Amino acid sequence: MPISIASRPAAVVMAALLAGAPDLASARAVMAQTRDDPSSKRAKGETEGAVPGKAREAAQVPPAVDGGSEVGAVRLGATGGVQLADGFTGLAIDPQVAYTAAELGPGLHLDVAGHLSVARGGATGYSGLYVAIIPAARLRYDLAARLDLYGEVGLGFFVLRTSLDNNLGSDTQVGAVLRFPIGLRYALSSGVDLVFEPAGLSIYFNSSGNKFHYSLLAGILVEI
Repeated sequence: MPISIASRPAAVVMAALLAGAPDLASARAVMAQTRDDPSSKRAKGETEGAVPGKAREAAQVPPAVDGGSEVGAVRLGATGGVQLADGFTGLAIDPQVAYTAAELGPGLHLDVAGHLSVARGGATGYSGLYVAIIPAARLRYDLAARLDLYGEVGLGFFVLRTSLDNNLGSDTQVGAVLRFPIGLRYALSSGVDLVFEPAGLSIYFNSSGNKFHYSLLAGILVEI
């Protein structure tokens, strides 16, 4: 049938629609499949239910800061160093345990400590061995985030065994000991502390007279 000039545009449009029909049908099928896909529905629901900025806030949670009380903490360790006195020069070791009993104020702590202090040394002509058990009360102050200053007062008893050179004789003495150390405690890591006592004074009392000993000690404390 002859096609008039006026109907040619309509024929061109019709031909274009018929040519694109397969593509339109394919696109509709893909859209229907996507709409029926459960994972697509879940992702869509999660996106629609999300509040703007909430995911970003959850990812930016700041790390927790340990600002809790130290009351109840128990630390076990030892210090070692030198001990000096009139007529005595020796090495000392001091195993100890410390329990944080109370918080007395901002940054101020009360510790209860126990020491087993052993010092061996002597001078010309004799040697001596001191063994002391010393309970103590310790005040500790936070100088900085990792650094504490402490002072301590301890009262206990000791046994001193002395021996003269060349097996000329020996003697054993007992008495009371008063101890005043001042030191620093630095937190190397969580639960591990470095202890440094640059000045420690111990006074040994017995029937033979009082003896003043000075010590310089350093060591490690571990929280258990």
